[in-house]
Amino acid sequence: MSAITTGVRLPVWSKIIVFLTLSGIMGSIATLVYGSFEIKRMAELAGNPKYVSSLGRKIVDLPEPLPAGFQFQVGMDMRFLRLVSLINRDAMQQYTFYDFPGSTNQKAKKFTEDAYAYGMNTPSVVGKFTSLIKEGSWQLLGKEMPYMLGKVKTQEGQNRQGLVASCVNEKGHAFLFYAVQVDNQKFDMAPSIELIKSIKSF
Repeated sequence: MSAITTGVRLPVWSKIIVFLTLSGIMGSIATLVYGSFEIKRMAELAGNPKYVSSLGRKIVDLPEPLPAGFQFQVGMDMRFLRLVSLINRDAMQQYTFYDFPGSTNQKAKKFTEDAYAYGMNTPSVVGKFTSLIKEGSWQLLGKEMPYMLGKVKTQEGQNRQGLVASCVNEKGHAFLFYAVQVDNQKFDMAPSIELIKSIKSF
C-alpha cells in the first residue's frame, strides 16, 4: 500500500488503524491524564473551545461562524495524525474529521473502503458497520469525495447509522470524515452535506 511521505514511513492502512484506535480513546480521555506529559497536555487541550476551533480549521477551512447548529466539540493533535469532532444537537449527529499530514497516492475511494471495513470510531460511537445502506460520492472543491453509509453495531450492542467519506486534494493531502446519528434514528444526510459544502479549502 502507499505511504504518507512525511515523518516515519508507515503504510497508510497502518496509520489508519493506529489513528482510529487512538481516536476511540477520546470518549474516556480523562482516564489518560495520569500518563506522560504529552498525553496530559493533549487531554487538557482536547475540550478547550479555542484550541479545538483552531485545530479544526487547520484540517479543513470551515467558515467562522460555523453553519447554524454546528459547534466544535473535542480535538486532539498527535502531530502525525489529528482529529476534530463537531456536534449538531438539532440533528442529533456527531462529525469527526481525521487529518493525515503529508501526501499520499492513495485514492479517496480506497481510503473510504478501508475505513468502512475498520469500522466507526468517533468520540461518542465506536463499532462495526454491519450492512451497507448506500454509497455514492460528493464533490468537494472539484474533487471526488466518496462516501459509504451503513448500519453500525456499537461495542455496547446499540444500533446506529453513520457514514464515512474521504477526500484527497491535488497535492495528495487526505482526510477522513465520519458522521454518526447518536440516537437510534435513521441517518439524515442533509447536515453532513451542509457541513461539507461549507468547506472553503483543505
